Amino acid sequence: MAVNEPNVISTIIGQLAGQGYGIGPEEYEADLVGAGVNSVNLVRLLSVLEEQFDVEFAVAELFREPVTVARLAAEINAQINAQINAQINAQIDSQVDAQRAVGR
Repeated sequence: MAVNEPNVISTIIGQLAGQGYGIGPEEYEADLVGAGVNSVNLVRLLSVLEEQFDVEFAVAELFREPVTVARLAAEINAQINAQINAQINAQIDSQVDAQRAVGR
């Protein structure tokens, strides 16, 4: 599965539906706790998302503001983009180092 915002949102909504919570597009910006998702199930959701997308949530920081589908998707996408950028930069650095070694 390609990782992009619609796929991330779809995964979040699917996980919530599996826990018995129906969240529609009009609720993507709504606080999940306010929408009825209890904190235990929210922590379970975070755990599944961390495993599925290879990301880590700073739970204490995350709960300082309302937790929404849109916010979770944005955080996941930001972490994935940071990982991709780090990998690209590492590859570029490796190629530059290899070219410098050849030029010596």
